[in-house]
Amino acid sequence: MESGFYAVLSELLHRLAGEGMFPHEVGIFLGYPLEDVKAFEVMSGRACRYSGFWKVYSDVDTAQKQMEIYKSCCARCRELVRNGMEVPAAAQIYSGRYLPRCGN
Repeated sequence: MESGFYAVLSELLHRLAGEGMFPHEVGIFLGYPLEDVKAFEVMSGRACRYSGFWKVYSDVDTAQKQMEIYKSCCARCRELVRNGMEVPAAAQIYSGRYLPRCGN
């Protein structure tokens, strides 16, 4: 039986493939703040303080800065793909440890 990250990933993939509602905790995998993901679940998407890539219930200033980085990364990845790079390769450049470089 799997444990840790791979168990969570396996469960998420199983839920994504199911017929039920979209699993909103996917935001955790996308780097959304845990407080916002949990609040979204509790509030059913209502009464957020700000809405962009995700609905913000906690630190609006930090979330807006992170969303600007996401926008920059998205634009750069789209450009790489338009220029012939395959999606996984483009995503790898700006994933995880490289994400802060996207805002530059």
